[in-house]
Amino acid sequence: MLIYTRLIDRYNSIYDAIVRHYYNTSECRKRLIYLSLLIIARNGLRVTESIIAIHEFMKQLNRIITIKTLKKGNTRHVIFPEEISILDLPHYKLCIDELDRHQIKIHAYKKLHVNPHYLRRLYIRTLYSEGYSIEYIKRIIGHVSKRNTEHYIKT
Repeated sequence: MLIYTRLIDRYNSIYDAIVRHYYNTSECRKRLIYLSLLIIARNGLRVTESIIAIHEFMKQLNRIITIKTLKKGNTRHVIFPEEISILDLPHYKLCIDELDRHQIKIHAYKKLHVNPHYLRRLYIRTLYSEGYSIEYIKRIIGHVSKRNTEHYIKT
């Protein structure tokens, strides 16, 4: 039980740090980087999927959207982080083209000392520690195989 408490605390502290960084910068590109990291942490997406999600959020201005996953082409529902105003998105249209997956990874390492894929793993493990079934997590993440989801939980 203590391991799960630490896991949830770690998840929450990283998530809160990303939110702080988002609000402490005014630069458009950096805000999009932090938004991408929040979407990864909130939904367990891959980096490129988070960029696709930002584009879709901009088009729809909706808190919940559906995207196709990069692997196997499954669909996933993505939730926009409630800590961020969806009304901010139109302001980012000028710099969205500057956003790429390498910048997101580099920024995550420099500022948060985490790998974006670690956020995905942490999200999955946190869901499992909160009592969600592997089958349910598999559907949320878009995995085809239950074995893939179990791998994330065990490593």
